[in-house]
Amino acid sequence: MVCLMLENSNASLCPSTFEASLSQTERLIMHIEDRTKQLYESYLTHQDLHSIAPQLCQRNISWFPKRDITKKTGSMLRRLHKTLEHMDNSLTVIREQQKHLNHENALLHKELKMAQLSVKGLLQNTRCALILQGRVPTSIPPLTRPVDRSTFDVKIEGCQVLWNYSQFISHLSQAFSSRQLEGTGRHSQKRDVDEHAATL
Repeated sequence: MVCLMLENSNASLCPSTFEASLSQTERLIMHIEDRTKQLYESYLTHQDLHSIAPQLCQRNISWFPKRDITKKTGSMLRRLHKTLEHMDNSLTVIREQQKHLNHENALLHKELKMAQLSVKGLLQNTRCALILQGRVPTSIPPLTRPVDRSTFDVKIEGCQVLWNYSQFISHLSQAFSSRQLEGTGRHSQKRDVDEHAATL
């Protein structure tokens, strides 16, 4: 499912067509939907945040796109790529934080590692799709985070990121599933690409 892409490379290591790359991205999104929900629940359990999660964790984060991300294929890919770069950076931070907050053998460490591998796979596939359309997305700098935060603030930031990510992946998965059920799978995706190619 994962297209192996090297930094600053061309499309030679990607699938042969844009549709194939987009299909890989779609399948991976649908494959990890349940895992993202499980990761969020596991994080709450390890941090003992279940009782306050609805009030403090389930809040929107500005760098996650609105629910209209799937309306235009070209726009979706650019926004997805940017979001995944932020998510990859955030998981790096969360994993480092958890080294100090949880036992080294805690299951959460493995779950966060697997989640980051999935994010990197999605990022590579999305990059492939953009490159095959003649667009090479530039990397974005890591988000600036406050220093000297309390342990509680660190935990809350982590659960907010993971909740938003699970919601984001769930929405993308549902959008792709709906298009398939309506008979708007690969053929419709090609038509969407043709209609919106000018937006790339």
